[in-house]
Amino acid sequence: MEPSEVRDRQDEALRLQIGEIDEAQERRDIAEIGLVEAALNHLDAGMCGDCLDCGAEIGLQRLLVQPAAPRCAACQAAHERSK
Repeated sequence: MEPSEVRDRQDEALRLQIGEIDEAQERRDIAEIGLVEAALNHLDAGMCGDCLDCGAEIGLQRLLVQPAAPRCAACQAAHERSK
């Protein structure tokens, strides 16, 4: 095997890896846009800062970190455990 063949396979593997990372970032961005849109709808409905699951107020610290958070910390933890 010639050194150029190894480099080509390494280059191809790198291109594939970068493509997978780009796709994952795009899926993350689309999901985040969905959360922001849901939060805006929640705001329009006059329910800004209320947990979708239990109706309790979402803590200010949580909203400062994730302004589009749809759930309070306890309900989000339960939601993630149920997946």
